[in-house]
Amino acid sequence: MKVQAALSAPVRGQAGDLVGKVEKQGNIDTGKEIGSAIQIAFPESLHLHIPHNHEQIIEYIVGYMDEYVPLSDGLVSSDVIVGAYCNLVADQELLIVYTGHGISAGMKAEMESAKSAGVEIFEFTDWNEHAKERLARVIAELKGE
Repeated sequence: MKVQAALSAPVRGQAGDLVGKVEKQGNIDTGKEIGSAIQIAFPESLHLHIPHNHEQIIEYIVGYMDEYVPLSDGLVSSDVIVGAYCNLVADQELLIVYTGHGISAGMKAEMESAKSAGVEIFEFTDWNEHAKERLARVIAELKGE
């Protein structure tokens, strides 16, 4: 049985709704790379939801079109998107939090949601052998091994 998990890593980052397109894309790429590395490391024991893999459709829904379009012009606000992901996080067994680029407001909300729901939280700054070993122990504990 795989542990159900969600990744929390910056998308808009510290700039929030005012993030530039280049910075945001860098954050998305980093989230995808880290999520992929985690999935590769634990293919048999972890099912990981990576929100960064769905950012293109989220951008359309929220209303980003060119360099920056105010969120109020979109179909929904960024707060609604973060709230939806917080609900998904609350249904997981594990929240994996990448803190290498700081903790954004959205990440804080996700961590609060996880804590309120009793979801295990695993934080790391760099994806390396030490982080991989620590996460392996957390996954084993959640699986009762």
